[in-house]
Amino acid sequence: MELLTLSPPTAKLDPDLLEKPGAFLWWYADMVNDRGDGVVLIWSWGLPFLVGIASAARRGAPTPPSARPSLNVAVYKGGELDCYLLQEYSPSEATWDRARDEWRFGENRITRRRRGSRVELNIDLDAALPGTRDRLVGRVRISGIARTPSKAEGSNPIDPSHDWTPVCGPAHGEVDLSVGDKRYAFDARAYHDRNSGDAPLHELGFDRWIWGRLARADRESIYYILWPSAGGPPVCVGLDIKEDGTTEHIEGLEVRLSRSRVELAGMRWHREIELSRGGEPWAHITPTSVIDNGPFYLRFMLSASFPGDRGQSFGIGESCVPDRMDLARHRPLVKMAIGQQARGDDSIWRPLFTGPREGRVKNLLRQLIPGAAKR
Repeated sequence: MELLTLSPPTAKLDPDLLEKPGAFLWWYADMVNDRGDGVVLIWSWGLPFLVGIASAARRGAPTPPSARPSLNVAVYKGGELDCYLLQEYSPSEATWDRARDEWRFGENRITRRRRGSRVELNIDLDAALPGTRDRLVGRVRISGIARTPSKAEGSNPIDPSHDWTPVCGPAHGEVDLSVGDKRYAFDARAYHDRNSGDAPLHELGFDRWIWGRLARADRESIYYILWPSAGGPPVCVGLDIKEDGTTEHIEGLEVRLSRSRVELAGMRWHREIELSRGGEPWAHITPTSVIDNGPFYLRFMLSASFPGDRGQSFGIGESCVPDRMDLARHRPLVKMAIGQQARGDDSIWRPLFTGPREGRVKNLLRQLIPGAAKR
């Protein structure tokens, strides 16, 4: 089984995946600028990071994605997480119009349009922030050149076991979001892709992945490193998506990692990632800050240098260990950050992890002791 297949953006996902137990589908968009302001959005069915998904599969009773729709929004300011929402919805509150590329999660609407050689992604948010009195409202707009598949991709159908599909090349994004009196408004470089699989993420044959995308002057450079469960050297996929949308595969990449640092929840990461081919450097990548820190997943702001480029590139990266997902010892902590109101299982500590950083303690006190914290 291939650890990862790059699929052409014109390839259509199999709608039957929604009902296949253990499968997953998610769409991802991010924006980041050189000031460390950014946003990450993930809309999904069967997101493997949700509580109960991996443990049900390990018990031999995997869940069909259609039963677990969710929306994740993370807003960053100055290289730090400033506002967060990960909310599950009931199946009746979420829809996917495959023909029109439109999604709905509660009152949140996402549309994607192909206009000539460009892709336009419009995200209109109106989301309750459970544990608070506020809503996250506003819009995110992304417009970029449509990615042209390489000859290696051609018109091949999607590999159902593990598909990864970058949708566009270098893109421009605009954010205008607010929570109460707090507003997030900025422009940034943007990126959009898709992931899917017909089996649980922890069964796809790799123990760990490191991924990152970097905004360069004339292209988007992406790396995807996977460590096979069977052992041996990591598999490293490199891509350059150029200004005109053409895709270049960076073949024969070798990986060199600095000594790792271990976070309190047990995840480890590397202060430096060096990628080379044929003994010549391709990229030197440095995580500059950890912006999402959990027991099985980390997200970073990145800085990188490429031979021949002037100055540093910036971007967003992540690291994940699927075998650590949904373990009993981590579950109480994870539930604090994930909204499960649709299933009647929200943590009382959720106000400490949802919405803007400011006011979280006040929101918790208001929930625990009504009237104890006044606005």
